[in-house]
Amino acid sequence: MGSCTRGGAHGARGSAEFLHLHVREDTLLQLLAGRQLAAEDLRAADPDARRQLRRLLLASLRGADG
Repeated sequence: MGSCTRGGAHGARGSAEFLHLHVREDTLLQLLAGRQLAAEDLRAADPDARRQLRRLLLASLRGADG
């Protein structure tokens, strides 16, 4: 299992801290499409990660329509 560290940012749901972690894309897509994880609870650390996250968010919406 990978390691994670606590971040200092505060989320949309109050004062909860963010964790820095690694998640497989297929797992993240499954959680988003199944509405088990909300986009507002996610933050990307850099431009490449933001692009990947945006792509997965759009893919999760397309999967929800089918």
